[in-house]
Amino acid sequence: MGNLFFTEFNLLDSAYYYYSNILTNYPNSSYQARTMFALGSYYLTMNNTKRADSLFNLIYENYKNQRIINAAADKLGKPLIDFNYDPAQTLYGKAENSLMKGKFDTTLVQLYRIYKKHPSSPYAAKSLFTSGWILVNKLNKPDSAAIIYDTLVKNYSRTIYATTVEPELSTFEQEQIRLKKAREDSIKKAELKLKVSSDSLGNMKKNAVISKNSPPGHKIKNVQKNETEFDKIKENIEAKKRKGLKERKFNQVNKAPPDTLIRGNFRGEHKKTKY
Repeated sequence: MGNLFFTEFNLLDSAYYYYSNILTNYPNSSYQARTMFALGSYYLTMNNTKRADSLFNLIYENYKNQRIINAAADKLGKPLIDFNYDPAQTLYGKAENSLMKGKFDTTLVQLYRIYKKHPSSPYAAKSLFTSGWILVNKLNKPDSAAIIYDTLVKNYSRTIYATTVEPELSTFEQEQIRLKKAREDSIKKAELKLKVSSDSLGNMKKNAVISKNSPPGHKIKNVQKNETEFDKIKENIEAKKRKGLKERKFNQVNKAPPDTLIRGNFRGEHKKTKY
């Protein structure tokens, strides 16, 4: 109503009544800042620049998150507020500088910080994508990159970055499944060979009696030879199981949040692991 009287009917007193009514009776209204600006415009029309500037300054100092502030800034000749400003853009620029200097560990931390602090920014997905690229192409750590890419695909599935890494991530996961199955099959075969060797060794021990028709120590030497072979097979199985356990422990580490993974990589926690 106030705007109608002010702009359409040029009834300034009626407009002033409605503007004042809002500010007096509805002090916490979402129309507060806009009404103050309208009232300031009213005072400008009445050539009362002092009262008008006072209202415009109140808007400029207290309503930084409302776009009406730029209308007040224009009246005051003050700098406009960039509502499209993305602080993540500046942070990403710093990360790029670190990357150009070859400071990959610093770059990873900077990029992941963007994702954590500005998850709704377009630079969040881009930061995860770049992190994975560094881990694959600069640090030769595809396992670590897979964790980052998995986070990217889960949280930003509709971005171009997610669609770019999805095929690579799928291939990596399928290869891990294949390697796991091959390792399990190898252990099963070795265990079967161990059982056969164990049964054979047991039978030889039972029959290891020196007879007068056998060369001295002949059967005992055969037993010792089979015991040595048996121990080698057993040690081979134990080595494979230790390798499998080591990989399972590594996978458990990789199930941790990516920020833990990134910090761990550069404290030396994974330095001895062959990726």
